[in-house]
Formats: sequence, structure tokens, C-alpha cells
Amino acid sequence: MQIFKIATYIVLILSLPKIVFAAEDNISINKNKNLQYNTLITKLKEAKKQSQKQSYSPINPIKVDSSTGKYSQISTQAKDLQPKPNLSPLQTPPTRLFNLETANQLPEGSVQFEAGTHQATPADNRQGNTGYQNYYTSLDWGITDKLQVSFAAQFFDDPTKTQINGTFPNLKFVSFAPSVKYQVFKNEKLKVAVSGTAELLELSSDPGLFNNTSKKSADYFGIGKVEVPVTYNADKKLQLHFTPGVVFYPDKVKGADFYGTFINVGTGISFQASEKLNLFANSNLPLGPGGNALSSQDNSIFRKLLWTAGTRYAINPRTGVEVYGTNAFGSTPTTSLLAFIPDGNEVIFGAKV
Repeated sequence: MQIFKIATYIVLILSLPKIVFAAEDNISINKNKNLQYNTLITKLKEAKKQSQKQSYSPINPIKVDSSTGKYSQISTQAKDLQPKPNLSPLQTPPTRLFNLETANQLPEGSVQFEAGTHQATPADNRQGNTGYQNYYTSLDWGITDKLQVSFAAQFFDDPTKTQINGTFPNLKFVSFAPSVKYQVFKNEKLKVAVSGTAELLELSSDPGLFNNTSKKSADYFGIGKVEVPVTYNADKKLQLHFTPGVVFYPDKVKGADFYGTFINVGTGISFQASEKLNLFANSNLPLGPGGNALSSQDNSIFRKLLWTAGTRYAINPRTGVEVYGTNAFGSTPTTSLLAFIPDGNEVIFGAKV
């Protein structure tokens, strides 16, 4: 029995170093685990701080509504990012200021139809006619945001308001005018386009008015113009327009002098007061060598400054009305650059829808 006890003590004594070494290993392992745990916690805290910094942005600052004193979470930038409603062509600056082409274009797919009339004030006694009306219509189509095609037509058939060589000769002016306009440049401030039209003109007049023959007759002529409209956005509402071009008429018809070819310089201003109201004014100055006016004294052709002032009001996005005053004669792209026949001194009042 004593021998057994002695053997047991010897085994315990021999195993003590192993137990001590095992305990030391466990302590070392625990220290490593604690170090790894602390490192992991530190990295997680740093990642959380970095995430909080990235998630904060000044795009959503808290705003205070000055009228109510309440806080608003909607930022100014967020409001700017909200989609804006599409406006109809009647709610934006016009593509044309009666007889001045601008560099504005109809949006792709837009179609605009117009019909109207303008006339001089009735004379005292002019063979029963009431007002020298010029009736016209036009159709504009935006094929793309840059390309626009148009068609216009007019009809005038009245004696002249002022005597020419002691008489009031009858004048019939009918024209059909397809045209095209292409916008070649556009940025926030400036737009530049190129436009052109070719018209078929039917001219019928009594002897003494564009007619040196002995009888009244109808003849057909080709007329037209080429222009480079430039539009500058002075601000969100005000636009300035500059439109140089060349206008083509025959030099003579029926043996009489006609308007010929002349350089024309147009300038204008338009103000979009609201989505419903636009105000405009423009002028056109012919520089020669031809002219745009007929003298009642000797049937000679001369150059006359044309002016127009008017306003357009959009009753709704699809319907609008335009009223204006001018001293121009026609209403198609080329004939609208002629002064009222004769002399160009009459004030013409017009309206179209």
C-alpha cells in the first residue's frame, strides 16, 4: 500500500511541469484572442465613423419655413431636381414675331396652326370695299427639335386705299409659301438658325399698278428669301433677335418696275411676361439694291422701314390669340417684308388665333 502511494506521488510530481506549461499556453491563447477581439472592435468603430461621415450630405439640410416656423426636410437642390411640366409652344417664346423669324424652334412632334387677318382702317369711299383685308393661314411642324417645316398662304383682293396716278386700281395678291428652318447652334444664351422659303405668287392688277399693259391680267412669279435668325436670351423672360437675310423678287412684271432683290436686316425684342402672355416688337430695314415699297406718285420702288408691335395671349395650352399693329402689307414669309401698298404709311391692325 505504501508502495502504491509513493508511485502516485511520483506521477503527480512528474506531471506538474506539463500542467504548468498547459496553463501558460492557455493564458497565452486567451491573450491573443483578447487582442484580436479588441482590434476587431476598433476596426468596427472606425468603419462606423467613416460610414456616418459618408452618409452625411449638405444636399438634405433641415430648412425652416419662415412663414410657418416649421422644419422642412426638402432641400432647395431636391426641389430643383423635381421634373418640370412640359409647356406648350403657346407658353414659350414664339418662333416668329409676325414678320420676323427667330431662332426659336417648335419641339419635336409639335404642330401649330394659325389663321388670321389684318386690314387698314376703312376709307371714305373706295368702291364699296370695307377695309383692305388680307386673309392668311399657316401650319408649322417640328419634325425634330432642330428642324421645322412650315406652309403659309394668303389672299388679298381690293382696290388700293390711296390713289395711284389719279385712280384706285384693283390689286389681287395670292401666295403659297412652303418654308424650312434648321437650328445650327444652341446653348443657354444663344441660338442660331438658317431659314428659307420659296413662294408662288399670283399677281393680278389693273393697268397702272405693276402693269404697263393695256388690260388687267394675272401672272405667276417665284419669290422667296433666305435668312439667318439669331436669338439671344438676355434673361429667363427677355429675348433679343437679329435676323439678316436676302429677299428675292423679280425686277420687273408686265413691263413695270417690281421690288427686285434686296438685303433685309430685322431686329426685335420679345418678353415672356408669364406662361400666358408674350409681348413683342420688331423692325425690318431693307438695304437694297431693290426696295420694299411702291410710291403712289410715280410708281417707283423705294425702301421703307417696317415696324410691328403686338402681344400674344395663351387662353389655354392649346389655344391662343395674337393682336398686332404694323405697316407691312403681306403675311407670308416673303410678302410680309413689303410695305403696305402704296407708300407704306398706313397702320394695319391684325389678329390671329
